[in-house]
Amino acid sequence: MIAKERPELQRRRLAYRGNCPPLSIAGKTAIIVDDGVATGTTMKVAIRALKRRSPLKLVVAIPVAPPDTLADLANEADCIVCLSQPAHFQALAYHYRSFPQLTDEEVKDALAEAAQRRSAVQLRVGRNAAKPRAV
Repeated sequence: MIAKERPELQRRRLAYRGNCPPLSIAGKTAIIVDDGVATGTTMKVAIRALKRRSPLKLVVAIPVAPPDTLADLANEADCIVCLSQPAHFQALAYHYRSFPQLTDEEVKDALAEAAQRRSAVQLRVGRNAAKPRAV
């Protein structure tokens, strides 16, 4: 199953990141966030891909997943944060009022908005760092 997921992750990486290089996570804590995990296959692929980039620690943050999947993922990640672990898990959609599939364009728009916010914060931090402070 993991081999089947790799091409889709590669497609998404190209669609969402384009020619931009990945952020360096070497020696840093990386947090992988998902809207929930059912089988854990896609999350395993993501964890293993990030492990090759030498993070200090890998944390998985998800709102809902079945207990057996969490136990399996615990062997892959350094830490898992999961808000709900229903014993009779059926599907992720049952845990949301609305669970639409996002289009690639919606993801790209959200990433662009996050990049703009990050740039704005960095500009503010840079301006504040340059100002002398009265003691």
